[in-house]
Amino acid sequence: MNILITGADGFVGRNLLYYVKYNVNTIVALVYKSTEYIEYIKLTNSKIIVIKYDANEEYNYLLLLKTYNIDIVIHLAAITNIKDHTRIYNDLINVNIISSIKLIQDSITYGVKKLIYISSAGIYLNQNKGHINNENDDISTKGMYLYSKSIVESMCKQMNGYCSTDFIILRVGTLFGEYEFKNKFRDKTSVIKDIIQILLQNQTVKISGLDVCRDFFHIDNLSNIVNKIINTKNFKYLIYNVGLNHTYSIRRILEYFGLLYDKRIWVETDQYEANIVLYSKDNRAALNTNRILELDNNYPNISLNEGLLKTHNWFKEYYHNK
Repeated sequence: MNILITGADGFVGRNLLYYVKYNVNTIVALVYKSTEYIEYIKLTNSKIIVIKYDANEEYNYLLLLKTYNIDIVIHLAAITNIKDHTRIYNDLINVNIISSIKLIQDSITYGVKKLIYISSAGIYLNQNKGHINNENDDISTKGMYLYSKSIVESMCKQMNGYCSTDFIILRVGTLFGEYEFKNKFRDKTSVIKDIIQILLQNQTVKISGLDVCRDFFHIDNLSNIVNKIINTKNFKYLIYNVGLNHTYSIRRILEYFGLLYDKRIWVETDQYEANIVLYSKDNRAALNTNRILELDNNYPNISLNEGLLKTHNWFKEYYHNK
């Protein structure tokens, strides 16, 4: 089995490269800029082939699929936040929409067995506290990022069942974990990483937005599900929520780290004094994960506390070695 991963140098891609290796002959990792961490990962997984590319430019996916005899495509490459991006709309349209559609077309033409599209649970219209989103719930197209996700999802839906390629859409919740480095495009979803970095610098977390809630879950849970999907033949559904059926507040996260450090590690302050600022619009609803539980009744494999400790210790070791 040969697998292609686009956006393999991103946070999710770097972690998938560690886990997506069972029953796999070759993993072709398409990267945009950074190969430093990929080269490190290659030391533990000799099956990885790294290819630099720019999804903002026209790319011959068909030739790549033929050259490496690709069976499964995992599509991650995307611009996730446009507010600080230099060529805002052109880049996002080229990367998130045009390049994605070209990849879908070439995958169908070549006869790829599965295309796994990593979408976002942020696409759901109702993100109110206490709500649990099902896969059939209404989605939002507000903002270019969510609009681009809806277009690619729609293409996958239209093609699924009309060609030999199986399409699987994963609507992913708020991830955290190892190998998450500075990323201006994940400024709100990277809050756990930011908390850990502040603590490792022996500083106090100054927080505004203590009661903001999100469906935080460790990235290993996503990696395990992707592995499961890779090795599953028949799928009952097109869309799967990958997250948690409940949310956690920032207060709950900080209380855990307070127990870990055996002291009070945070103070609540206003947005002008805070080193972490969250607003009510940053709340995220929970996800109905019943479909994922049909694939893996042990999901999630890693609890919140286990994930927080694992992530903390990884960054502690990383900065120590660095």
